[in-house]
Amino acid sequence: MLEVKGLTKAFGALRATDAVDLEVQEGETLAVIGPNGAGKTTLISQLAGNLRSDTGRIRFAGEDITSLSAPQRSRKGLARSFQITSASSASSRSRWRSPRARGYYSSTSRWPAWASRSRSA
Repeated sequence: MLEVKGLTKAFGALRATDAVDLEVQEGETLAVIGPNGAGKTTLISQLAGNLRSDTGRIRFAGEDITSLSAPQRSRKGLARSFQITSASSASSRSRWRSPRARGYYSSTSRWPAWASRSRSA
């Protein structure tokens, strides 16, 4: 389903991805793990077409998609999603009882620093 050969991206002297090879079969789940700065986001951006690779090939569903843009890849079924780490869903806000928090929340989408402390209802 997804085949990557020799994918490389450098930013000056720093090689964020260096000749990455990987293969993911249909229905398979693959995790990309590593410390900060290891190139995980760069790799995902390359696969999704948000960042052009310096070298290497990307094949998806048997087709070479290396030169396709992100929207073109998305139309073929390959797209990325972003991890949402904020606690700003409507349900979590409705449980917060502080008038100060409600007033603050009407103008921003992030919890204020003081809201992260445990509060009794």
